[in-house]
Order: sequence, then C-alpha cells, then structure tokens
Amino acid sequence: MIAMSLLLSLLITPSLGAEVHTVPVLMYHIVGTSGDPDCFKKGSCQREASHCPVPGGGVASPQMIVPLDDFKWQMQYLRDHDYDLLSLNDLFEPKHPLKATDVVVTFDDGYADNFEAYKVLEALKAKPHHKGQEFHATLFMVSNNADCQGRLSAEQLMEMDAAGFAVEDHSKTHDAGQTAGSEARQTAEYGESRTALEKLLGHTVEFAAYPYGRYTDATPGVMKALGYSAAFTIGEKVADLDGDPYLLTRFHVSNKADFLHALCEGLSSALGKPDKDCGAANQSASE
Repeated sequence: MIAMSLLLSLLITPSLGAEVHTVPVLMYHIVGTSGDPDCFKKGSCQREASHCPVPGGGVASPQMIVPLDDFKWQMQYLRDHDYDLLSLNDLFEPKHPLKATDVVVTFDDGYADNFEAYKVLEALKAKPHHKGQEFHATLFMVSNNADCQGRLSAEQLMEMDAAGFAVEDHSKTHDAGQTAGSEARQTAEYGESRTALEKLLGHTVEFAAYPYGRYTDATPGVMKALGYSAAFTIGEKVADLDGDPYLLTRFHVSNKADFLHALCEGLSSALGKPDKDCGAANQSASE
C-alpha cells in the first residue's frame, strides 16, 4: 500500500529524535452500528429513562460509523507500527518526551458498541509489539446517556475506566444551546456532568470535549474555572500542546483514509516534513 510506504518513509529519518510538541488525536463515535442509528428519526427507539437525551436530533450520520473490522485494522496498524496510544494524563504529564509515534484515541457520546472497541484494545494490550507499548483510550461521555438505550451502562463505564479506557466529560445533555450558550449555561452543563461522572467513577474528571466541537469565546475560561486540565474541540489538525489547552484539536475518523491522513499529519508535524505529502497518503489509502 502506497500510504503505508509513505508513513514508513517519514519514520525513517534522523529527525526522529527532535523534540515533539504536537500529537494527532483521533475522534470516533460509533464502532459498528449501535443497533439502528436512525431509530430516533423513525420513531422506533426505546428509551429506558426519561432523562435520556436524543443527541444530534436523533440521527447518526454515516460519517459517525466505523465498521468494527475497520476499527480493528486501524488499531492493529498502530500496534504493528510501534505507536503508543497515550492516556490524556500521560499526554499532559508524560512519562517520556513525546515521540512522532504517539497518538491519542478518543470516543464521543458513549454508544453501546464502544464496549467492543474497549475489548479490541484490551486484546492488543495483551500482545504488545514492543515492551511497554501503551494501549489507552479516552471516552468523552454524555453523563445523561449512561444506562440509556443504545448507550453504555454505568457498570460498563466503570469497568472501562478502571482498565485504562478513561471516561471523561462530554457535557450533561449534548445540547449545543447549553454547551455553547451563556457562561451560566455552560457552567451548569459541564459542572453538573462532571459531578455526576465523578460520583460514578470515584475519582476526579480532568478533561472534556465539546459537543459538535462548538464553543464560545467564554468557554476556555469556564472550563478553567471549573477545574478541567484541558478540553478538546475538532479542527481536523494535530493538537498543539504549546497552544491553548482548552482548544485542543482532533481528527474525525470515519474511514481508513481519515485514519491514515491523521497519522501522516502527525508525523509531518512532529518531524518537520511538508504536509503536502499527506494528501498522497489520503488519496492512496484505498489502493
């Protein structure tokens, strides 16, 4: 595969020892189908409790869905090419200097089939490609979604979090009118969700991601005042750790081309290579 050769050629370089301040952060939603993703639109959903929200108007875009076999291929690729899948704690309090082959894997919303993604990473963790290889991931959970139809249960969230698939905050309701509303609305939306998640997990929740990637000029200050260490939007570019910690960017992954493009951008940024090469990786991903 041309794309794979390109990524490997970027790795084989004397600049690999250069100091790295950026990292690609991958963003997933659904791994599989989570049943019928359009069930809310069709009026066929069963909701287990009155507090269960209808995120995004109830319609899951096809771009939100990565087939499980594709996700397995992507994670196997990271393993076989000696990537470390960092936790957010390791990202901000690193055990070692960042490398060109560090990546962060994140999920949004808390769909039920994220538990399958967790099991994929647990299986890879049992057979690392190199000693000490890291296989962490982060789930940004809508706190009101726990135990809802098609979403992760509280029991699953606790299991995943304890195993290193960290559960962090993605707001209380996923309502952009709240999360990108007034300072008071944002404070309530994130503050209440953080309290609920901390009660469930039994430890401090330090990180958040903004629903739809939306925020206002006031949002970084709100998040800092609430005590978060960092927060993520989207942006489709590498996260710059020298920038605003409350406006860190992620790559949305919906297919193999997205995945390889994000890795190529990460390598290009870390190694000082021209990012025009990443267009070739993206274009040739299906070859």
